[in-house]
Amino acid sequence: MSALVDCPELQLPDDDDSDTEDEYLDSSNLLFQSEAPMDVISAGIDVQPTDVVKQILAEAGLSAGITDPPSSETDRLKLETDSISTTSSQDISEDPSNYTAVIPDWKDQNMLVFVLSEAGKPIYSRYGDECRLASIMGVMQALVSFVAASNDELLSVDAGERSFVFLTRPHLILVAVGSVAEPKEHFVVCLGYVYSQLLSLLTLQRLDHRFTVQKNLDLRRLLVGDSRLISSIVEFVEDSFAAFLQSVSYLPLAPAVRDACSQIISQSVKSRVVVFGLLLHRNHLVSLVRMKGHELHPADIHLIINLVCSSQSLKSVQTHWIPICLPKFDANGFLYANIAFLDNHTSSVLLSVDSTQFYALEEAKDAIFDAKSHVVNGKLLDAAKSEKPVTVGVYNPDTMVSETAWS
Repeated sequence: MSALVDCPELQLPDDDDSDTEDEYLDSSNLLFQSEAPMDVISAGIDVQPTDVVKQILAEAGLSAGITDPPSSETDRLKLETDSISTTSSQDISEDPSNYTAVIPDWKDQNMLVFVLSEAGKPIYSRYGDECRLASIMGVMQALVSFVAASNDELLSVDAGERSFVFLTRPHLILVAVGSVAEPKEHFVVCLGYVYSQLLSLLTLQRLDHRFTVQKNLDLRRLLVGDSRLISSIVEFVEDSFAAFLQSVSYLPLAPAVRDACSQIISQSVKSRVVVFGLLLHRNHLVSLVRMKGHELHPADIHLIINLVCSSQSLKSVQTHWIPICLPKFDANGFLYANIAFLDNHTSSVLLSVDSTQFYALEEAKDAIFDAKSHVVNGKLLDAAKSEKPVTVGVYNPDTMVSETAWS
């Protein structure tokens, strides 16, 4: 039986009351550009090939080229990548008055989201500095542990005009705080997407391994600079019905134009280790092609769109090669995304399970862009650049999004 608790209004402590020492971390976009050596990218990811990956590689006649480097080496590479950042949270956190000026009245925001470890270590806060909110996160962890001691699960606590909704996952506790009038299902869906976003950055395999080795792990060390992606997915759930309907926002196009886009992608992809190919315009799906026998869940598409649309630095160079975990497809392994922009608003995403296939996907991307530049005199999506509102429909590959499968 799940626990629903009503109690008197719970007062949040001031954000400068913390029983832990502040630890400031540099932020970084953590995006691998096309210039990055392939061995550096592979060495920075301590994830072993999963059954899904092995199956796809076997069908393509390839072997898994993913190694498991020592943890110390992985952390070193991660921190070296983080060091290129020019923005530091320390700049706004050392002075409490400066902190208050940057994040005013954080407790009065519509929806707060917190992520902490089972040990009570702060990981993420949508508003405010998670280091300074360690005390309130400790209270949340204590509530969850108290109910768990009775072989039950804490789902929510109503306190005055605020509702605290809890979602427990292996090694993690996720909490949403908002108006008591807001449906709790809304908060649960939001927390589910936050958890999926964390997995997309780390994979369940890596998360479980790290916490098994070190119970009091500070997960922020592995998420430096990625809080913007978590905040972006929260905003998506807050502002869109797509998350609740498990649907994808598609771009209205004539069927012939959409079919032409799909054919260009499918004909340009010659490598059998390319599992999915997507064409995006702004934050809308134009076309999707896939390997036969494999489906892409709408929630995974949302994570891909969130990565592409919330990372302005992706437009700074022609191509990016980025590892991404799609939890609905395979929560324990990475796919490797070749992301490139045709223009400021139109991008292609090619996904492979093989980290060594960068050049094969780069050739496919070049073929796609070359073909699209000759379709309708290079103005294939000009009609889509108008400011007409785009409706949201249930994701149906047979009707709304042209889908091509190859064997």
